[in-house]
Amino acid sequence: MIQPISLYGPLRSLTSLGMRTALIVDDVESMRVIVDRTVRQLDVATVQAGNGRDAFDQLQQHPIDVVITDIEMPVWSGFDLLEAIRGSHDPRLHAVPVVVISSLPDRAILARTKQYAETYFLPKPVSIPQLRVTLKMIATRIWVRDHPIAGQRQ
Repeated sequence: MIQPISLYGPLRSLTSLGMRTALIVDDVESMRVIVDRTVRQLDVATVQAGNGRDAFDQLQQHPIDVVITDIEMPVWSGFDLLEAIRGSHDPRLHAVPVVVISSLPDRAILARTKQYAETYFLPKPVSIPQLRVTLKMIATRIWVRDHPIAGQRQ
């Protein structure tokens, strides 16, 4: 039997790929708990916020590797948060991957999220397997970005 060749060895955990902390943003506590539990099961630490403004404050205070945010929230919406992140002059904030989770019509939200680099969309209700796959994909991109193959430019 032919075995697949792996350039990077066995499957890695998200933390070994560089995803150590996720910021979970939703005004509905039960949604934050569901997402928090899923992310923690992947051995990634979490920080939570109930609106976009508080989330942006958390981003400035903590090293965050991925943001998972709802769209419809008080104070600042998820799009207000996304625009503040992408408009930031802090390169750490500007480049952080964002996963947008929303129950709003998929096409409108998807079209808007496509305007931003490193931004992903998942519809509500959240599919836990899909969230896990999305986080693994993001963590792999982080690792590849931080570990270029010799002779290749970033």
